[in-house]
Amino acid sequence: MYDVSSGTVFIQLARSILPCAAVVLVGFLFWQTKKDRKAQKTLLTIPHFKNRFVAQESLARISMAGFCLLVPAGIMSIGLGIAKGWTSWNTPVFVFGPGLRSFAVPYEQITNGMSMVPIGISTLNGTTYVEPAMELMPCWQVCVLVLLLGALFVSFLVQYEMFLEKVANASFLSTVLYFVSAGLLLVLPGGWWDPLRYADPVAVLCGNAGVSYLSGLCVLGVYTLVLFLLNGLLIRKHA
Repeated sequence: MYDVSSGTVFIQLARSILPCAAVVLVGFLFWQTKKDRKAQKTLLTIPHFKNRFVAQESLARISMAGFCLLVPAGIMSIGLGIAKGWTSWNTPVFVFGPGLRSFAVPYEQITNGMSMVPIGISTLNGTTYVEPAMELMPCWQVCVLVLLLGALFVSFLVQYEMFLEKVANASFLSTVLYFVSAGLLLVLPGGWWDPLRYADPVAVLCGNAGVSYLSGLCVLGVYTLVLFLLNGLLIRKHA
């Protein structure tokens, strides 16, 4: 689990950096766009632009966050690939197979104080270690699934931040609400319905988060879509 190579660097960073980095980065993106608020209000008087504003702003923020998160990982991957080779992309990783196809979680999922067992670059707890449904998946496929769930998580954070901006109607208050609520949900996670429960896509995929990968796609997808529609309604109402 301590070997960082071209393929495994994405898993290592997603597991250790993404949960907090994504929350902080999306929060600070607000200050990057704050200086453009007057120009945006002027453009919102144009009906055609107003109908597409939320989609364009969402795409811009998601792209900025993705660039900041993926480019450093990509540079590290290329550098490690040149130095160590590219075979690590086929390294087998343990994942909880049923979680990809249903809302199932490993039997008697994680209890407090249960120790984690390192198996290669996989990290398993005492339950998933003996779970017969655990499957081996090549590293490149794991990275694709992690990237998909991570992108949905970032998209949700962007829509949530935009929603708070429009509801609070005050930049400082919306930012405080964003960081406080996100921080509390990260520290004190709720049930399967809690979107911050899926902040670590590697843990979700490997069955260590107490929720399934499929439920992560559904929960994050629904929250993102609902917030996107609400942001559109709020823009039309206040523009």
